[in-house]
Amino acid sequence: MTLVGYVDRWTAEVGQVLAFRVSSEADFSVSIIRLIHGDTNPLGPGFKSLPVCELAKSLPAKVQPIVTGSYVRFEPDTEFPDEALAISLWIWPTLFGPDEQGIISRGGDAGEGFGMVLDPEGRIVWRVGSAELVSGVVPVKRWTEIRACFDGSGAMQLQVTPQDHSPSALPTTELKGNFEGGASCAGPLLVGARKETAEYRPVGCFNGKIGGVTLSPVVGDEASSGASALTWNFGLDVGSRRAVDMSGNERHGEVVNRPTRGVTGPLWKRSIDRYLDAPEEFDAIHFHEDDLEDCRWDPSFEYEVPEELESGVYAAELRTENECRHIAFFVTPPLGKSVAPVAVLMPTVSYMAYSNEAIAPDAFTSLTPLRNPHLQKDDYAYIEANHITSLYDCHTDGSGRCMTTVLRPSLTSVNPSHRCRLFDSPHQLCADLHLIDWLHAKGISYDILTDHQLDTDGSARLKPYRVVLSGTHHEYWTENMLDGLSDYQQQGGRFVYLSGNGLYWVTALDETGSIAEIRRRGGTETWSAAPGEALISLNGKYGGLWRDRGRPPQLRVGVGMASQGFDRGSPYKRHKESYDARVAFAFAGIEEELLGDFPALVLRYGAAGYEIDRADFELGTPHHALIVATADGFSDSYQHVREETYVTAPLNGGTMDPEVRADMVYYEGPNGGAVFSVGSIAFCSTLSFNNYSNNISSLLGNIVKTFSDSGWTPPPVNIS
Repeated sequence: MTLVGYVDRWTAEVGQVLAFRVSSEADFSVSIIRLIHGDTNPLGPGFKSLPVCELAKSLPAKVQPIVTGSYVRFEPDTEFPDEALAISLWIWPTLFGPDEQGIISRGGDAGEGFGMVLDPEGRIVWRVGSAELVSGVVPVKRWTEIRACFDGSGAMQLQVTPQDHSPSALPTTELKGNFEGGASCAGPLLVGARKETAEYRPVGCFNGKIGGVTLSPVVGDEASSGASALTWNFGLDVGSRRAVDMSGNERHGEVVNRPTRGVTGPLWKRSIDRYLDAPEEFDAIHFHEDDLEDCRWDPSFEYEVPEELESGVYAAELRTENECRHIAFFVTPPLGKSVAPVAVLMPTVSYMAYSNEAIAPDAFTSLTPLRNPHLQKDDYAYIEANHITSLYDCHTDGSGRCMTTVLRPSLTSVNPSHRCRLFDSPHQLCADLHLIDWLHAKGISYDILTDHQLDTDGSARLKPYRVVLSGTHHEYWTENMLDGLSDYQQQGGRFVYLSGNGLYWVTALDETGSIAEIRRRGGTETWSAAPGEALISLNGKYGGLWRDRGRPPQLRVGVGMASQGFDRGSPYKRHKESYDARVAFAFAGIEEELLGDFPALVLRYGAAGYEIDRADFELGTPHHALIVATADGFSDSYQHVREETYVTAPLNGGTMDPEVRADMVYYEGPNGGAVFSVGSIAFCSTLSFNNYSNNISSLLGNIVKTFSDSGWTPPPVNIS
C-alpha cells in the first residue's frame, strides 16, 4: 500500500477549510464525492456516491513517515547548569530492547552532552561525553531509583537502587568514572527519548514509567544543597501537555505525543486511587514507543466547503494508477440552522475509538466462525508497521491503549468500505452508510450532526430537529454528549436509537476534539486499567462504564448492552404490546409476526445481531415503556455480558440464557417527546433487502415519518 492520508478534522460547516495530508509514492488525483453507500457486498446496493467536484488532476507524490513515541521536551535557558549536574529519577520499565531506550538526555549522541539509556539487555547506561558507566539488569515492572551526576573536574557517578527487596534483585550499584573534554550540551533536554532527529521526531523512546525527575547543579563534587535547577511533578496538571516544574524556576516541560498520565508513581501507598487526592503519589508518566498525538504531516491540499453544499457524508477520493483511497468527512449545518426535520447523529467518538482496530482475527476462534484474516491486508500491514492501532489494542509493552487521535490515517472506522476481520461484515461508517443510503432511497431529507458537535454545543445542536437518529454502533459517549441528549429529550425531542452496545464507555475529548481518552474497567473489554489508574487524565473523572457512574443506557434509550456475537443474527418476534394503540403508528401496514427474518449485510441474516441490547426496568427502562418485539434464539457465540454475570458459568450463552436477547422498545417522553429503540447493530443492514421493500424498512419509515411530523402528539399513556 502506497497511498494513505487524513484530514485535520472530521466535521466541517460551509465556509470552513479542511486541510488534507497525504503520503503517496505516486502522483495522485483528488475529487470530492458525496458518500451514499460504501458496502461492496453483492447482496446489497453496492458502492454508491455522487460527484461534487474535481480538486486536482494530479498532485505530486510525497512519502510522509509516521514517527511515534512519547517523551517530555524542554529547551534549557541560559541559566541552566549544564556544566555540572546531578540527576535523580525513578524508572518502571515494561519492555527491554530491541534498541536502546532513552531515559534522560541532552545532546547525548556523538560523544557530546549526557545521556542515560536502558540498553537492550535491561541495564542502565550513563554516558557523559564519550565515557560511560553500566549497571546490572534492572527489574521489569518494578520501580528502580537512579542517581547520576557529572562535575567540572571530569568525574561521573551512577547509583542504581531497586525499590523492592528480592534475593535475586539487583543490589544497589554505585559506579564512578571519569570523562574527558567536558559535557558539551546543546539542544533540548529529553525525558523518555534518546534524541530527536528533528523537532518532535524522537528516536529511542522509553517503554514504561518515569517519575521523580529532579536536576540539580553540582558544586565541587556534590549536588547543591540549595534549590534544584528543575523538579518535575508529573502528578500535576495531568490533563495538559505540560510537565510542571516545582523548583520555582518555571522550567516546565512539554509532554509530547500524549503518553498515559494520571498513573501511579514510586511513592504510591496503594490507599488512594485518585491522582487528584495525592499528586505526589502519582508523580509518573507511562511512556510508550508507539504513542502518537499528531503525525505532523505537511498539508497536501485544502478544500473549502462551499455555501451551496448540502449537509451530508463526503469524502476526498484519492486515486493513483493502482490505488483508490477515501478520506471521509461530515458537512453539517451551522449551529441552530437546520434544513431538515431529521438529523443523523454520526458516532464520530466511536469512530475514534475503533480507528485502526487490529484485534487478531483468531483471537476468539470459537466465537468467530465468519472471521476473515485476508481483509484489507495491505491496510493492516501499514497499521502494524506504523504502530497506529486502536483503543481496543495494546501498546507494544502490553499496556492498554487509552488515547487515540484523529490526526493520523484511519483505515478502518471511517473507511466507507471497511469490513471487520472478526466477522467479515461492515462496521462503523460503512455500516452507518446503510442508514444514509436508506434515507436517500426513501427520499427523506436529513441533516448530518456529529458527536463532536454534541459534545461542544450540547442540546443546542439537537434542538432544531423533531427527530434524531443514532448511528449503528454508538458506543462511546462523553459526559457532555449524555447531558445534551438528556436535555433534548426533556425539551420534547424524539430519538430513534438504531444501535446496539450504545452509551456504554465513559469517554473524554481534549480541548481540540482531536484526542479521545478512556480507561477500561468492569465492562466487556480487551484490556483493563491498572489499579489506581482508572481516572481519565483529561478530566479527572472515573472511566469505565456509564452504568457504573449511575448513567446506564436504559435511562436514555430504554435498552442496554446484553450480549455480543459474531456468527448470525436473528429476527424479532412481535409481542402483544406492538398492537397497543400507543405504538400503532410504527406497525402500520406490517402484518408479519417476525421482523427482519431475511438476509442482512451484517452477519448475513436477521435484523438483530452482532451486539444486542435489552430492556431492564431495574436499570432505568421507564416503567411505561412498551417492549414491542424481542429477538432471541441466538447461538452460544453470543455470551451474556461479563458486567452482569459476575461469575464464570457454562450457561451464559444464547441457547440457554434468557437475558441474551434484543428488545425493541417504545416509550413517550416529556413535552411530546418519544424514544424508539431497536437494540441491535445489525438492524440497519437489513433496510435495503428486497429493494428496500421489507418490514424493517417499513417500520423505520413509519417511525421517522411520525416522529418528524410537527402535528403528531404521542397518544396518552393509560397505565392501570
